Order: sequence, then structure tokens, then C-alpha cells
Amino acid sequence: MPTLNQVIGTILQDIGKAKQTADLSSKEIGEQYKKDDILKHFPIPRVGIKDLTINLKFSVTKVENGKIEVAVTNSELEKISETNISSLQLNTEIKNYQIDNQQNVIEL
Repeated sequence: MPTLNQVIGTILQDIGKAKQTADLSSKEIGEQYKKDDILKHFPIPRVGIKDLTINLKFSVTKVENGKIEVAVTNSELEKISETNISSLQLNTEIKNYQIDNQQNVIEL
């Protein structure tokens, strides 16, 4: 079973990877737009996430040496009494940045 910090860490990593995937897609679209006589005058579409809320249901299965093991999958949680299932709400503000022509990083 994973530990609670592994689950939360993986969620945060995946958020970063999703942003990276969206940015790479915007880059590819931008390169296509540059080559097109009409599209080069349009703004490049991009995706940004400002606020994100995740509700995580879990059940503590073991506590040992400061490590908290948890059940998080539906199949694991179905076997556990509802009174032993906790819910944690993760709220995060995601900052989006852009690099200007002078290579300065600007928060959007």
C-alpha cells in the first residue's frame, strides 16, 4: 500500500506533468501557426489552470515508524467500512509563467 505522502506527491507531480504536456502542445501549435500566412496573426491557444481542488478519499491501513499507509483505490475502499474512510480536500493555486522576448520570467 502506498503512504499518504506518496499519494499526495504523485498527485502534485501529475499536475505539473499535465501543465508541461499542455505547454508542449501550445508550442507545437505555435510552430504551425508561424508557418501559416493567416494563422500567424492569431494568438496561440494555450491552457492554464488557476485553481484546482481535489477530493481524496482514503483509509489509513497501517501506521509504522511515522509512515501512514493508505488505501485509495475504489476496490480497496469498497472493502472498508464507510466510518473508517476519510476525505481530504487539496486546494492549490497554480501559477502560470511566461518568458518574454528578453528572457525574463513573468507571472501570468
